[in-house]
Amino acid sequence: MAAYVTAFNNLPKPKTTPSGLPNHWYFAVRHVPFNPPGDMLQIVHTKSYFIYCEGPRQILSLPTDIARAEVIAELLLKSFVGGISKGPDGQPLPETPPVAPWSWGTRDTDIAKLVEQRFKSWGVRSDLCTVRQGSKEEDDAADGSWDGFMKTLMKTTGNELKPPRPGKIACGGCMKDSTWFLTPMKQCANCRSAANSKLDPFEYYTTVAHTVPEAKALAESMGLTLDGGIRKPLRRLVLTGNDTPENIQLLLGPRWSSEQAAYDDVRLEFLLNPPPGSPSYAVTSMTKLDEGSPKPSPRPATAEETQKIQTVRDLQAAVARRKGSRKQANSQDMQAVLTGFGPNWPDMIPFYQLAVNTMD
Repeated sequence: MAAYVTAFNNLPKPKTTPSGLPNHWYFAVRHVPFNPPGDMLQIVHTKSYFIYCEGPRQILSLPTDIARAEVIAELLLKSFVGGISKGPDGQPLPETPPVAPWSWGTRDTDIAKLVEQRFKSWGVRSDLCTVRQGSKEEDDAADGSWDGFMKTLMKTTGNELKPPRPGKIACGGCMKDSTWFLTPMKQCANCRSAANSKLDPFEYYTTVAHTVPEAKALAESMGLTLDGGIRKPLRRLVLTGNDTPENIQLLLGPRWSSEQAAYDDVRLEFLLNPPPGSPSYAVTSMTKLDEGSPKPSPRPATAEETQKIQTVRDLQAAVARRKGSRKQANSQDMQAVLTGFGPNWPDMIPFYQLAVNTMD
């Protein structure tokens, strides 16, 4: 990454585009429903609807927000270093050399903070280590440009729009499900109640939870403001020992179990008690996930969680032995440590990531 960071930091940074519009860019991760499935990083100039996509890569399927943010940060730098204005042959246009954005933003505030943290750790120029929160107008523009991009892509590849996936809200007109849009779809009064039961956890948390008296009371008892991404309420529930299925459903809705892996990750990370100096501790502090929280009183670890914690501790000990006096582990350390756990070492990758993120 060092070469990309250096190249990015040396790019000119005009305040406007050649056409005189603000040099502000908006990014989002989009799932591409082809075979094999993958994710694209959509980078859109919301004033002109110009779109550039980088990928496909596996992003949304990664186990943690930290891992997803690292890929997103990497793709952002590579996109602008390589130039987002390209001709039909995929090569940069000579009349539009690569430039850095004046500013950029995205919808997910949790991911934005993590991308900022990654930029700072890599040494990205300080004036671009801030990722703004996107507006409704930017969300709509991103949806519109993605719609046009996907139609062109499907026509070119001979694919057709698949029926909505089970459990997804679909538009009765275009038949696109909610994964095509950055903001929740609107329902008429007659179907709003039924539609709430179909909202994914993020949509429910950001659009419905604050209207439910029981959810508001639970949040107030934990010092939780109902905003941001879903990692914040999950962590607050774990921190206060209120992480029962009933309480999680109050905040994330009937389909909260689709975020079971995220909940398990948040709980295990909290129980590991990352020390100051660890990446997890730094991210928690930077994103202010525990701001306004009461004194921690988590539920004790279950037998299964205790076993997982021991696995992580064993990995941390192996990493510490391997890297010695070096401050950070590298890819060679990762390979050596994981292969030392036998033929099933690929299953250990999520635990390894958690281990290095929760150690100093």
